[in-house]
Amino acid sequence: MKKIPLLFCCTVLFIAMTCSAVQANPQAYRVQPGDTLWGISQQHGVSVNAIKSLNGLQSDLILVGQVLALQDPGYTTSVNKEQTQTVQESAPDPSRSGGVIYTVKRGDSLWVIAQQYGVTVDQLRQWNNLTGDLLLVGQQLSVFQNRPALTTEPSRSGDRGRYDIVSEAQRHLGTPYRWGGTSPGGFDCSGFTTYVYRQFNVGLPRTAGGQASYGTPVSRNALVPGDLVFFTCGSNSINHVGIYCGNNQFIHSSSPSSGGVIMSSLNERYYSTRYAGARRVLH
Repeated sequence: MKKIPLLFCCTVLFIAMTCSAVQANPQAYRVQPGDTLWGISQQHGVSVNAIKSLNGLQSDLILVGQVLALQDPGYTTSVNKEQTQTVQESAPDPSRSGGVIYTVKRGDSLWVIAQQYGVTVDQLRQWNNLTGDLLLVGQQLSVFQNRPALTTEPSRSGDRGRYDIVSEAQRHLGTPYRWGGTSPGGFDCSGFTTYVYRQFNVGLPRTAGGQASYGTPVSRNALVPGDLVFFTCGSNSINHVGIYCGNNQFIHSSSPSSGGVIMSSLNERYYSTRYAGARRVLH
């Protein structure tokens, strides 16, 4: 057998070490099903408080698909600087099309900026030649709309209230299933939703069937975080309920064998074939 040249071995080893270093400390991370801030912090060697500060998070709530910055947004590598410069040079001048230049602030996201100006995230990406969701503090974005930015904070019963509901629900992931349970010691499905909403002074009917008649009906393609989603599991009538979290994910107290309070997908065959509608409690 021929001996592999020493230079080749060293080159392979260097490449492997470089790749490992990049993977161990990326600038951004896309949230996967089952992720928590604590888990991400342990995986990447960044404290939970640092992740919250970098991303302007007020709670531990994270959603599948969300992109989290893991390094100080003020720090960029030469590659990032080159990419940012390329974007700024190739993006069209909004002043010529009745648009504005928006400077990214700490805590901003594409979704937040899109809501402020009445545009879509895809439009922001297209206008600024973005391929991902990572934004840097001080980065300038072109926005081609004349609608002024919103100056008021969302109300408690609006977006912020809905995400607070989801955040509270996720605090109880892993809580065991208990028939008739309505406390953190153990929940059944409607006991779980009742408890979560009670923390925000909202009283829900005790059963899944009762909750299915509470609030306002909402179609599946119009679901927002905090909506109640209902199912017919082994019955012709509604007998299961969960809380929608976004990205087709919902949280619920499933069963003793499934692990109690868990996250599931509306696209899973079991739930998609038993889906029975949704209700909006917060408006």
